[in-house]
Amino acid sequence: MISLSDMINGLAFLFLLILWFYLWPSLIESVVRQRLFEQRDVLFNLAANRSISFDEDGYREGVRRVNSLIRFTHKATWQRLLAFHIFLKDNVDAKCVPLTTYFREDNQALLSEVALLEKKLSMIMAFGVVARSPVLLVFVVVVMPIALAIKVTWDAYNNVYSDDFNKLKEFLSSKTKKTKNEFMGYALSA
Repeated sequence: MISLSDMINGLAFLFLLILWFYLWPSLIESVVRQRLFEQRDVLFNLAANRSISFDEDGYREGVRRVNSLIRFTHKATWQRLLAFHIFLKDNVDAKCVPLTTYFREDNQALLSEVALLEKKLSMIMAFGVVARSPVLLVFVVVVMPIALAIKVTWDAYNNVYSDDFNKLKEFLSSKTKKTKNEFMGYALSA
């Protein structure tokens, strides 16, 4: 016979499944779309402040790109991005140019603002892909800090000892014979 606590646990588990697989992805999609609308407004404000023209190719291409991101936010998953990267990357590389190439090169402030806008768009979409995927969310929250700590430790170890190894190699490659004391004096002075 099923006890009351088993029924409550089953309903709670069912609620969590509904929350995770139905409500959470649509919440993340809404957040991502809102951030994309804000970035499209930034582009509109650039044109409204007469930094660029509404008729300029860069403005139209920027709006087209943001609109396509807004429209296809729900389709952006890590599985699709991985498949795209593996199978279609060679076909798209020539067509995929930075948004800054559509603007005049004489206005460096505008180019840096457009480059920042493009980076923000990429980060917003990356957040959406990671936050909607249980696998990537666990990977980013649990595994990435551990991997980052290992990499930082490894890099620090290599940076500390690489100078000593380079000095030893230089010492050993010298033509003259030197004693251990001369090496220590050489290593400490260099």
